[in-house]
Amino acid sequence: MGDIFEIWWRGLSIGTFEVITIDMWYRDGIFRPDNSPKALQFETIVNSFKIAEVTKDPTKGTRILLRSNVTEINALVIALENATLSVRLIMDEKAIKWLIDNVH
Repeated sequence: MGDIFEIWWRGLSIGTFEVITIDMWYRDGIFRPDNSPKALQFETIVNSFKIAEVTKDPTKGTRILLRSNVTEINALVIALENATLSVRLIMDEKAIKWLIDNVH
């Protein structure tokens, strides 16, 4: 079992993310929504993402915060397929600012 994070999107907790694959700054994992209206909205939006499009133009993705008891990580959501969420971690302070300013 991998790390488990609480997912925050647009100011609300919407479920959990259990990391199953790590590749440099990328993580794939199981998304377990909390069945709130906001979580369902999130699923609807990210189910339409195309990996190649979001990778080429991050503004076509959405940003989340991954929170645990010990850390908070900004991330770009790339795709959601069959309950597997794909994200890119954003660690650099300038990149985080750009993410906050440009990706919703």
